[in-house]
Amino acid sequence: MSWIVFALLAALIWAVANVADKIVISRLTREPVVPVVLMNGVGLFIAIGIFAFRGVPAVSAPLIVGALILGVFAMLPSYFYFSAAKEEEISRVVPLFQLANLFTPVIAFFTLGEVFTLQTYLSIILLVIGALLISSTRLFPLRLNRSFWCMIAAATTYAIYGIVLKYLLQFWNFWDLFSAMRIATFVLALPLVMIYRNALQTLLRTHGVSGVGIISFTEFVSMMGGFVHAVAASLGPITLVNAVVSVQPLLVLIFSAVVTIVTPQIFKEMIDQKTITRKAFATICIIVGALGIQ
Repeated sequence: MSWIVFALLAALIWAVANVADKIVISRLTREPVVPVVLMNGVGLFIAIGIFAFRGVPAVSAPLIVGALILGVFAMLPSYFYFSAAKEEEISRVVPLFQLANLFTPVIAFFTLGEVFTLQTYLSIILLVIGALLISSTRLFPLRLNRSFWCMIAAATTYAIYGIVLKYLLQFWNFWDLFSAMRIATFVLALPLVMIYRNALQTLLRTHGVSGVGIISFTEFVSMMGGFVHAVAASLGPITLVNAVVSVQPLLVLIFSAVVTIVTPQIFKEMIDQKTITRKAFATICIIVGALGIQ
């Protein structure tokens, strides 16, 4: 049952990274592209390390094209996620990533003609209720801000990423494909360095090399969560692994409240009883709905 330990560890690592992401986008830079660019720089070094350990795979045109397509759909969710975190509490943002579990069967329905079961329909209802509850500070009238739509975009592109990844894994093993994708995302990010050089220069001028280091380390931690999740998936049933990892939003809610109490000058969220209760209920609805669709 060691996979449970790794699954819980992945959820823990990602929850810590989520809180750190909010601090980054609030305190170090207000431009969502900056952490995305630095994340891809970190990804390049990880890819080089994997190649050094496993060897360089045979390079082919299909692998390059596949890595580039996968890279696009790996970068877009991160950009939309940071755009949402820039404007909204991270404990409201992270649960909405679970909507990817909604969009995956929806995409499969329209592309493959797959028929939903009653459980899927009920799970979709729970997901939608949870998403609306956690995204709006009031129900009547319901007000959904820009961050909600950013997370809809993040969840949709992440669902497409998962579908493309599953398809490409029929032809290449995970590590070769992951490494090729990370090199592809680095190449795709190079034009962004030029376009957003002012934001990067502002980061260096304001926070120095340490600011770049903090953001890079935060994204490295997030990637490590992905590796730990991969280990868990290799040891246990993927459905059960994802079920355990789905506690991540609840951990984010807990960590956000703790950090708000301990260091309100750095990180602050609404932690009154009514807000926490509503967030917890909405998060549980989203998690249960996501699990019902898997």
